[in-house]
Amino acid sequence: MSFAGTSSQPEFLAVIIVGFGEQLRPLTSNNGDEASPKAMLPVANKPLISFPLTWLEEAGVTDVLVLCPESHANAISNYLASDASSSSFPTLTIATHTFDDAYRTDPSKGPCTVLKQFAHKITSDFIILPCDFIPPPTLPLSSLLDKFRLDTDGLILASLFYQVPAPSERVALVPNDLFEDPPVVIYDEASCTLLQIDDSDDTEGEVDVRSAVLWQYPHAQLASDLVDSHVYVCRRCVLETLSAHRFQSIRADLLPWLIEVPTRAHRRRRWAPALGAVPRAARTTLEHSTGHLLHARNTDVATRGDDPESRAASPTDDGTAPEGSMRTTVLVHPLARGPALRANTLSALLEANRAALPQAGATFAAAQGQEVDPKAQLATNVLLGASSRIGERTTVKQSVIGAHCIIGKNVKISGSVLMDHCVVKDGAKIDGCILGARTSVGEKASLVQCFTQPGYEIADNEAIKAEKVDRMDEAWDEEDNGEEDASDDASD
Repeated sequence: MSFAGTSSQPEFLAVIIVGFGEQLRPLTSNNGDEASPKAMLPVANKPLISFPLTWLEEAGVTDVLVLCPESHANAISNYLASDASSSSFPTLTIATHTFDDAYRTDPSKGPCTVLKQFAHKITSDFIILPCDFIPPPTLPLSSLLDKFRLDTDGLILASLFYQVPAPSERVALVPNDLFEDPPVVIYDEASCTLLQIDDSDDTEGEVDVRSAVLWQYPHAQLASDLVDSHVYVCRRCVLETLSAHRFQSIRADLLPWLIEVPTRAHRRRRWAPALGAVPRAARTTLEHSTGHLLHARNTDVATRGDDPESRAASPTDDGTAPEGSMRTTVLVHPLARGPALRANTLSALLEANRAALPQAGATFAAAQGQEVDPKAQLATNVLLGASSRIGERTTVKQSVIGAHCIIGKNVKISGSVLMDHCVVKDGAKIDGCILGARTSVGEKASLVQCFTQPGYEIADNEAIKAEKVDRMDEAWDEEDNGEEDASDDASD
């Protein structure tokens, strides 16, 4: 893996946007002054960010821009510069840039703000990826890139949606951490054109569809089991729209706006000069064509303004004709070809770790320095990190144990994830939990469906069930108690 710049223009620049991970608290809460980046949370003892990086490398993408909060930069940069990362991603050239930590509490800031801030770094068509998307082996990134590459009518964005099970078939692994209902997605299967995304909570199940959409796409389909992967392949010109709007979210603001460009006449005319460029598949041919042929093509397009099939090529206000349809395409990944997942909630992170266990197996290489007592019992669906130790008569099932963990005697661990450097003392029981890095569990303590802030200490014999354990909660409780005491004193 290289960190140096390249002189040649890449076909695509991959842009990985790392968020603050608010939905993953308390795992992403700070451990003192040390940040706990979302991108470094583990799935099968691999950082989340390693999955999109592997996906990019397998697709032959070489140039990557990682945009992360300033407080996360050291941990992410150290990982990317490590020997393990360099050997895992030898063909990638990665540049890391940071945005202000104040974005975390500023509701006017979002991914679109970050893209706008670093637009000058993006000089080619680009791929937007979250750091938490985990694709199945049956979903190569090249399938989405090829859909973009083979465009013949001038699309501006290619999106990826994946099918999820019906609500009755999905089980939340974390209490009160319910799955979000998928939006209603309307698309044309024949042309793979994304037409509308409806997030409204209509209890009667009604969806308003514009007549212009139905007129142009009479065979449009409606789906309520598709989830946006937040992976988008975009033309460089998409960035120009950000400077003219106050978009915050790519999914909630930018994408719906772009979808409607072809079917809203005023918007199409306004943005045709910027977005209606020559289709990608035709660029090479046109570059080698004579001026006469190019002029003939433009004249032909301009004379077809009344043809319903060429409405996307209607003349603009200055009399010129845009070349492209300016549509947004969609690639749908069916559930039958393997589940895709975004590990952006506690339930999803636990689910991702459990799903990775059958592939992991319980193999402990001597070179990794694990120590497992002969009387300990480890099931075949257990993954044990380097230099971790398992004590006498301890039982571990369907769990991921990070590196440098110390597990005492007579401990029972089931369906859980322990991040690096955790200590579990004798007689403790852990079931359905994720323990943040450096968590300490006291003797005979019992944790069921709990999630701990990195560095948290569970006392001996303490029993906790279905809680997100965070020192900040304790600080709030102490503050509330202090206010109550002060109020009581004042009333006395």
